[in-house]
Amino acid sequence: YTSDRTLIDCIKINRTMKTNRVIKIFLASSEELEADRYRFGNLIRKLDNIYEKRGIRIELFEWEDYDAAYNGMRKQDEYNERVRASDMFLALFHKKAGKFTIEEFNIARKAFDEQASPKIYTYIKDLEAGESESRELAEFKRLMLEELGHYWCRYSNFDTMQLHFVLQLQMVEATTPIKVEVKESQVKIGDSTIADLNNVPFTSENATYKELQSRKEQLDREIGNAESGGRRGFFGQRSRTTDEELANLREERESVTEQIERQEKALVDTAMSIARMQGGECSPRMRTAAELFEKGEIDKAGAVLKEDDMEADATNAKLKFDTAAQPTAELTRNIERCAGEYMLKARIIVSGIADESRYRQAVKLMSTAIDLVSGRLPEETLAEYLFDYAVLLTDVGQQTKALETWERLSGIYERLYRKAPQKYAYGYAGVLNNMAVLYNDKGDFDHCLYKYLKAVDIYDRLNREEPGIYDDDIARLKNNLG
Repeated sequence: YTSDRTLIDCIKINRTMKTNRVIKIFLASSEELEADRYRFGNLIRKLDNIYEKRGIRIELFEWEDYDAAYNGMRKQDEYNERVRASDMFLALFHKKAGKFTIEEFNIARKAFDEQASPKIYTYIKDLEAGESESRELAEFKRLMLEELGHYWCRYSNFDTMQLHFVLQLQMVEATTPIKVEVKESQVKIGDSTIADLNNVPFTSENATYKELQSRKEQLDREIGNAESGGRRGFFGQRSRTTDEELANLREERESVTEQIERQEKALVDTAMSIARMQGGECSPRMRTAAELFEKGEIDKAGAVLKEDDMEADATNAKLKFDTAAQPTAELTRNIERCAGEYMLKARIIVSGIADESRYRQAVKLMSTAIDLVSGRLPEETLAEYLFDYAVLLTDVGQQTKALETWERLSGIYERLYRKAPQKYAYGYAGVLNNMAVLYNDKGDFDHCLYKYLKAVDIYDRLNREEPGIYDDDIARLKNNLG
């Protein structure tokens, strides 16, 4: 949520700036997906160029990169060491699951249990007509579902795969994320197009979205006909009726275009929520709802998450957590899974037809999730939930409640910032900016100015430590302040 004022162009950042972090990615797959690995490598190179402006490099390792010279280790052993040292582990499957890929997956799982790294993401490419999956892959999928609770990403084309990965990368590099934007059905990071939403099933197969696109095309044709056929006389004047009809058509087209833009943003936001699930445990209901969402079946996805069942599970999870002498990791995960279901259902609801009753339901669901998390999960986790809730309240125009939530979130970020300034500075400054915009809209200029100046102070400190990295953000913030 940012100011709707025009943003100034920002100075290009020097390519020789200091690099503060390297994100290491291990890509595991068999030979059958050679073309997909090649294109994924190109994507990483593009993202590396973008993230370098933030002082971050992205390093990809795949088995083609391995130096085959003998070094006293079995080649697969060295692969496994690379797995343990990575930040993200990606496994690609299509028709089969090779034993080395599964071995690498298991190494990554064990490493994550021991050191909370790497984040594990699995991609399975859809089968085409006449193709079938091997017994090994079927068994591997069963293991992920039934024993690990692991949710994988399905993809049928590279736009879908690229979008999934970029959203997941936002989860891994959350300290200074690069904003993902949707412009004219294109998902972009900076000037680079990541995916065309017309090729991504959660939009292209979404019934409401298709109806809106169809209506826009029809309006374009009608407007074109009215403009060419409604002219009269030497000076091209139109009759009063034609002018009124044309004005109405243009007004409706503008309204439909706004609805399309709103739904595209809501759908991508929901996909971002699902990206948070991927690479971790999730409930069977969440997995089924996510799969239906990915296919474009939003109403079915929402129906899977039945509120009565969710409430019963949440009540049970709270009781066990609150009565435990020392809550275990499993009890904590149960709370997080239950809260995740409420958040996912809220996201799915607002991804459909814009309707005030749907927004009210989404606000209630997110509020329930926050009550569930508060006092039970770490403040860092609560902050993620509060941020989504504050944005929703802002979007639906509940200004007073939105400001209360932003203030609560600001208090949490201030405490986190004092403990770990470098980690939380960027997020804290963003929250302050959003609050300043709201106070400005409310006409409370004293609070607006205070929040902006506090955010500027944080960015100035960041800029002294890492010159150039935050130029875009500082320019945007100071433009809003001005």
